[in-house]
Amino acid sequence: GLASWKKGDYENAYTYFQKTALSAYASTWTKAAGAYWASRAALRSGQFDKVSYWLNTAAEYERTFYGIMAIRSLSRTVDFNWALPRLTDKHVQRLSQYPEGIRAMLLIDAGQPQLAARELLRLHPGDDLALREALLAFAADQELPSFEIRFAHIFKNEQNRFYDAALYPLGSWAPKDGYKIDKAYIHAIARNESKFDHKAENGYSGAMGLMQILPSTANGTMNTKRF
Repeated sequence: GLASWKKGDYENAYTYFQKTALSAYASTWTKAAGAYWASRAALRSGQFDKVSYWLNTAAEYERTFYGIMAIRSLSRTVDFNWALPRLTDKHVQRLSQYPEGIRAMLLIDAGQPQLAARELLRLHPGDDLALREALLAFAADQELPSFEIRFAHIFKNEQNRFYDAALYPLGSWAPKDGYKIDKAYIHAIARNESKFDHKAENGYSGAMGLMQILPSTANGTMNTKRF
């Protein structure tokens, strides 16, 4: 499809893009991309009656890049859920019923948030909505982004909505001299590279930490005044 698009053969590109969008083997991300590009190819090839159809098809995959692009192209807004439960005494009491919960709270007091997150991961709330809420409220309050992401990938709220604020957490931490570039951009890189696990290490490349930086790169950066 893209090869045909680059050649200016938009009718042929449309054929391939729609096949991608309808493929039973493609991921939702690929299907959304196929549908979005099918709408563009339809527009370029004069098949105007098909443009809206494929944009709406792409928009069905609202948690993908091209799904969001399609929604915006249709002048709609994505219905993100930025609400998170606030930590209360009731949540603390619920977590205190489990050894893992007690250890997590003690580890937070000891300044070991990563170990606390590991303890929380040992708890499997299943359909226990009260425990789910307690886990997420505690993790959000204590800024445990690695746990929040894993939790939100598994569970939705009572209204069957995603916890977007947990899927894309923004912590209060900041560089010593403040952010020089957009804070959300830095968080996006850390989320993609390490899921906010500061001990993450790539066994193949040797990249380490939140940003998955190579030791050689870090060393070079420390020895220059450009950064």
